[in-house]
Amino acid sequence: MGDSLSALNVKELKQVENRLEKAISRIRSKKHELLLAEIESLQKTEIELDNESIYLRTKIAEVERFQQHHHQMVSGTEMTAIEALTSRNYFAHSIMTTGSGSGAGHGFSYSDPDKKTHLG
Repeated sequence: MGDSLSALNVKELKQVENRLEKAISRIRSKKHELLLAEIESLQKTEIELDNESIYLRTKIAEVERFQQHHHQMVSGTEMTAIEALTSRNYFAHSIMTTGSGSGAGHGFSYSDPDKKTHLG
């Protein structure tokens, strides 16, 4: 394109310059618009993640309170029976799992406080 500019007079060069400036302005405007949309989207995602984090922290606190209360209420014999049933996969794996959770040394953790388990 630069070679063909040598044949243009000053007025024509000024017109080309103006068209280029308008095109650059449109490009910058579109770029700015896209960046603002991306920022808005990321801010929404941040709010969603913050809300999810608060929800999960609340659920963790509920489970910890449940476990503390549950361990205070269950006798050693009952805990042994619960652990025996757990080891035989009597309970659904998603409800109770053997492991080193915060089960105060009793070897199980409760993973969904909304599910109720009746032990008779």
